Amino acid sequence: MTFTLSTTIDLPWAEALDHTRDALSAQGFGNLTEIDARSTFEAKLGAEAADAVGPQTMVQLSAAPAVQVIADDAANRLRKALTALSS
Repeated sequence: MTFTLSTTIDLPWAEALDHTRDALSAQGFGNLTEIDARSTFEAKLGAEAADAVGPQTMVQLSAAPAVQVIADDAANRLRKALTALSS
């Protein structure tokens, strides 16, 4: 199963990161941890990249049907956060 949401923000990296945190927070998301994935990917792969676990992946990994409702809600709020970033 593939789950992809994306947007393009015409801002410097640090400013885009701040705006992204704010948009996610406005939708009720928080950070459990932060890993500098960008630097790690750039150092190891020589390319810019970032990754996160999508809501539907959470459903598959947990194998718990009740997680579907939570994943659907998370996907909806992620879309709203991306819309806020794009406006």
